[in-house]
Amino acid sequence: MAEFGSREKFISAYQALVNEIRVEKFDAFKAHFTDAQDLQSLVREFQSELFETFIKTMNKLYEEADIDSNIQIMELMKSEQAGNQAAAWRPTGKLVTEQIRPLIANKLNWMLKFYLFQLSFQKDRTEALIVQIEEKRQELKAMEGERSRKQQQITNEKKKFENLEHRLKHLNQKINSACLKL
Repeated sequence: MAEFGSREKFISAYQALVNEIRVEKFDAFKAHFTDAQDLQSLVREFQSELFETFIKTMNKLYEEADIDSNIQIMELMKSEQAGNQAAAWRPTGKLVTEQIRPLIANKLNWMLKFYLFQLSFQKDRTEALIVQIEEKRQELKAMEGERSRKQQQITNEKKKFENLEHRLKHLNQKINSACLKL
């Protein structure tokens, strides 16, 4: 799959980098070793394990991310543009507005869905509030009717009381005049 040798180039470059690790860089640890050969073998072991760990990690990365395929695509795109001398930062060559049109349409569709959902929610909420308002209106009418009945009842009772009071005064006068005659 590595038609362009990208993985091999990367491995050989890293191998060269690991091979540049010299024993002299570890002079600070020389005092801990009785034999210089032990230090050299430790550095060689460090180099080989570093390289093996790198290879395992890189192979896992290449497999999971499918880097070989992506590099092939990039190389094909590069070869298609090889003869083109005009500077273009967009590989499609389309105008910016044309290139982002699907993104804008997608965003507008999502906004429309959101607004429709919001409108539906508000409509349901408004209908529920209308029902509550009508119920409260009916309660208010019933309370007003009860209030007017109670006011009429109070007015009637007041008239009865005034009639009784007037009659009582009249009877008191009769009793007072009868008592005076006696």
